[in-house]
Amino acid sequence: KETGELTYTHDSVRRAYTHLHRATSHMFEYIDDPEVPNNTNGLESFFGHLKDNLRIHRGMSVEHRNNYIKWYLFFANEKKKKR
Repeated sequence: KETGELTYTHDSVRRAYTHLHRATSHMFEYIDDPEVPNNTNGLESFFGHLKDNLRIHRGMSVEHRNNYIKWYLFFANEKKKKR
């Protein structure tokens, strides 16, 4: 049935194209701004330590686990502010 609506044969390709097209303006911000790191090593390390700590305390309930993450992020942010 012809509705006059534009359809795409390969939705996943179209979705990937749209995603990249929208992200292009933000993809290389680290080149112009020296404050933006050019890799994710710092984030990988930060979340790796968080995961290690959660693994050590793996018996926590979901509520305690969520609170632990909130406090972990809070104290990490406070530590960053003092620098």
